Parts: sequence; structure tokens; C-alpha cells
Amino acid sequence: WSLSQNALRKRFYLAWRLKSHLDHAAAIHYTARQEQLDVAPLGIRAPALVETNGVDLAEFEELPPRGAFRGKHGIAPDRPLVLFLSRIHQKKGLDLLVPAFARAQTGDALLVIAGPRGDDYHRQVEGWIQEHGLADRAIMLDMLHGRDRIEAMVDADLFVLPSYQENFGIVVVEALASGTPVVISDQVAIHAEIAQAGVGEVVPAEVSPLSAAIGRWLGDQALRASAAAQARAFVRRMYDWDRIAERWVGHYEHLAAQASKPPREASVSRP
Repeated sequence: WSLSQNALRKRFYLAWRLKSHLDHAAAIHYTARQEQLDVAPLGIRAPALVETNGVDLAEFEELPPRGAFRGKHGIAPDRPLVLFLSRIHQKKGLDLLVPAFARAQTGDALLVIAGPRGDDYHRQVEGWIQEHGLADRAIMLDMLHGRDRIEAMVDADLFVLPSYQENFGIVVVEALASGTPVVISDQVAIHAEIAQAGVGEVVPAEVSPLSAAIGRWLGDQALRASAAAQARAFVRRMYDWDRIAERWVGHYEHLAAQASKPPREASVSRP
């Protein structure tokens, strides 16, 4: 997806200079196995090092009480709430989310779209909301930060990120750290981990499967409860910065040891 944007300039720069720089790196860090697979067609010769991003779990140890976000925005306590929190950008799949939410069997559910507005793209999103008859079932907010974003995640029944491309998707991990199940596209690089852990659902970046997933998760409280019960433990196991930092010490020690070897002996195994 990224190379398809301004494709000619990017491919020229890749061939002219960047490919050579990447080939001679000690290693290339990928934040997910899927990211490594996505980059593989470029044929980069440098060894791969796959290590996840993480979250500061201290921020999620004591979650805000449910209802704080709803109270600030006049949302009824029992109204189903679907949350999108990310940049308001064409890459994020909002052209899929708005019609998918409109088609889904969601009753009086509310769609909250929160994120920074870097250009006029948000006007297109507002237009889709009107076009699909969601004026009273969708609200757009500016980016939420700090405790405000956690309050929104805690109050959401479902977090949705249907991006066309995400090399990781830290906001997905944050939603899970808040105890909220997720529905994401199969273009979010950590989709395999999410599916395997049973803390959400992965769908193609298309309207129909996304709509079906939203309706399924909002309509099944037991499904949401099961995913929520596993979500925080999953995040602690996979995305704790302390554990990740310990692994990075090992990565750097290995790379330093390889660099100190004579050229004939130096080699870094590919994961």
C-alpha cells in the first residue's frame, strides 16, 4: 500500500539509493512477522530481526471506571459503542468502516470516530456519515490523549481498525490493554497474533465481512466477554516493554558479537 502512493518517486529512490543502504545494514528490525513477509518481495539482503513494539503497562494498571467517557459526551450507559481511534487518513479504512457500520445489525449502536485531522479528508468522512444515514448514530472527535483515550477504550464495546496497511497497530494493543475486544483488517501486521489469542476478529479489508463482524460482536455479549477476559493477560504476555527491553539486550549483544568477527566468519542467522 505504501509503495503504491507516489509509486514512481518511491521506487526510483529505492533503486537509486535506499536499497543499497538497507542491504548493508547489520540487521533490519521488523515489528511483526507479517511486516517481514510484506517487505520480502523487495529482496533486502540484510538479516531480519523481528521484535514487537510494546506498551507502557503502568498506564493501564488501574483503568478508569466505566462510564467516564460516556458521561463527558452524553452517551447512555447501555448504548452499544464502537470506537475508531487513529489518524483520520485514507489508509485507515474509514471508507470501509462507515458503510460497514451502517449495514451491520447494530440497533441503536453509536460509532465514535476520534483522531487528528491533518487535511480535508475528514470532510469526506463526514459526507459518508450523512450519505449512509448515520447523522444520529456517529460522532467525530479530535484526537484523544492520555487518560481520555483510555476512558474511551474502556467504555467501548468494540474497537475497530480496518486499515489498508499497518506495520504494527499500537492502538490495537492499547484497546486490548483496556479490556476491549477488537475487529481489525488482515492488513494490520499483528492480525495473526490477535486471531490466535482469540481476543478479536480479523477480516479482509472489505465492507461486507467488516459489517458482518461488527454485527456479530455487538450482538454476542458472551463473545465479547470471553475476548475481554483474555485481552489484558495477552497484552502483558506479548507487549510488556520490560520484557521486550530484555530481549533487545540480547539482540544487540548478538549483533555486536557478529560485528567483531572477521568478515569471513561474520554471519547473522535469519529468523
